[in-house]
Amino acid sequence: MEPLVSIVGSVAGKVAEYTVGPIGRQLSYLFKHKSKVQNLRDKGEELKHAEERVQQSVREAKRKGERFFVMLKAG
Repeated sequence: MEPLVSIVGSVAGKVAEYTVGPIGRQLSYLFKHKSKVQNLRDKGEELKHAEERVQQSVREAKRKGERFFVMLKAG
């Protein structure tokens, strides 16, 4: 009987491990969605400002007749 209890306990532990974590993550999305949306908006603004800086550099280089290239960094 003891080995059976051990096996059932082990299986129950694995089931809990694979269900509690994902369910917790999904619930966190419900409760933290406002901060996640705000973070996304902030990152979008940062991206827009970076694009404006690059465009300004390109316009300035063109005005001076310089050759240029832009290197992008994955981040």
